Amino acid sequence: MRLTPLLLVLVIAPLACSDITGVDDDLRVVTDRASYVTNGDSVATVRVRLENTGTDPLGVPRCGMVTAYLDKWTASDWVQVGRYGEICVAIYDMSPVRLGPGDAHEAPPLAIGVGRYRIRVPFGRAGGDVRAHTARSNVFTVEPSP
Repeated sequence: MRLTPLLLVLVIAPLACSDITGVDDDLRVVTDRASYVTNGDSVATVRVRLENTGTDPLGVPRCGMVTAYLDKWTASDWVQVGRYGEICVAIYDMSPVRLGPGDAHEAPPLAIGVGRYRIRVPFGRAGGDVRAHTARSNVFTVEPSP
């Protein structure tokens, strides 16, 4: 009978570590390309699109623009190197961007230097905590111009 409690733990443990509703996959963050080349200013213009792929409305925090975190790949790990739309003065719209099922939102373009990156965007169900989950973009690279 010692096996029965162990089997129960093996069945329940994965559920405790995941979001049963699957909301973590509901926000898709994509860049317009997987690879960019810098312009004369040594930066590339990266366009980001947010898409609600779920069945419930979502909210994304903002301060003038959606809140997003830029991570750069270092030798062995992702390191946050930028944040956008997080620190706010009262002149900017701070209401969450609402995305209904199937809706999309184009974020303002970002000027990003040479490297390998991803973008993280906090979100949550509309009307709830809009920082409850985090969506990650595709990995993209910015190469120096020849």
